[in-house]
Amino acid sequence: MNYNMKKSIERDSKLELIRIFSMLFIVSSHYVLHGGIVNEVTGFDFNGLTSDFLYIGGKIGANLFIMLSGYLLCDCIYKTERLLKTALITLFYSTIGLLLGLIVFNDISVIDIIKSFFPIITDRYWFVTTYFLILVFMPYLNYAIIILNKKQLEFLLLLGFVLWCFIPTFFNQDLNFSNFIWFIFLYILGSGMKKYKFLYVDTAKSFIISLVFYLLIFISIQLLKLCSLQSEFFETKIYFFTNSHSILTFFFTVFFFNGMLSLKSFTNYWLNKVAKATFAIYLIHDNDFIREWLWKDLLKVSDYRHSSIFIWHYIFSILLIFLIGVILEILREVVFKMLLEDKIKKISTNCNLILSKFFPE
Repeated sequence: MNYNMKKSIERDSKLELIRIFSMLFIVSSHYVLHGGIVNEVTGFDFNGLTSDFLYIGGKIGANLFIMLSGYLLCDCIYKTERLLKTALITLFYSTIGLLLGLIVFNDISVIDIIKSFFPIITDRYWFVTTYFLILVFMPYLNYAIIILNKKQLEFLLLLGFVLWCFIPTFFNQDLNFSNFIWFIFLYILGSGMKKYKFLYVDTAKSFIISLVFYLLIFISIQLLKLCSLQSEFFETKIYFFTNSHSILTFFFTVFFFNGMLSLKSFTNYWLNKVAKATFAIYLIHDNDFIREWLWKDLLKVSDYRHSSIFIWHYIFSILLIFLIGVILEILREVVFKMLLEDKIKKISTNCNLILSKFFPE
């Protein structure tokens, strides 16, 4: 296996759009979740229904990001530099969050401080920890994808679908489900969609089918809310079908992803610039310390729950978070390039030499 660095190529903006949509889904969901709107039954008024509609996207965004990773990385040269940069970027924004927390809050514990300096191994960001593990095991996953033929890969994906999507949805049994297992499944699925064009449907049909599944999730929320009015049992089940591995969420993700892949390739500098900052946007807005301050103190989301400008406040909040994220990420890139780029490449080269002994060409 080749561990040398591959010369960067121009990014296909249709793929970068998937990254942007992924983060838009996530931040929109966090707006109503961490803003305190969907902690209780939202009701059937316009703002309540809108909140439910936005909340659906959280796990969809995570699914899309991992499927895209599988699609892009399945035939990619393995780079330890990717691991190092992911760890350092996460540490950078975790530290910024800690500094803000020390300024804003007075009750930060020593444990919180220690965890902020080891954000990946202490699971400060569940998504990043799981994604990092996928990157660690990436050469093994890619090797498995190479040696499995189409029928073997189809059976593996069918098995994963039955065990961790169909059974949990219809029998409410998780069968030792974990985020790591699910991300492996999505990574392999994204790889299979690139290698064998699994589940291929043309663009228009893909988006129509994905919209149907999104609406089915939305309808399920409303039906379960009605049921919760009759029985307390359903109060904790209202958002059941928004789970990352529910059958409705899964099929929306697959067909939306397929629809995006079916678009014509194009390149847009600014779109790619925003897409490149999406990981930073996640790290900034979902930091433990920034999260509470952002949604409750700065944006005061819950104050707009019954406001006539609820939608406008949502749009403003999303644009603000994306803008701040892009600006901070551009500044971080400049700092890293000046201070750390050469060191990262040197460490990466040494790591590649060690790994080449275990993964010879």
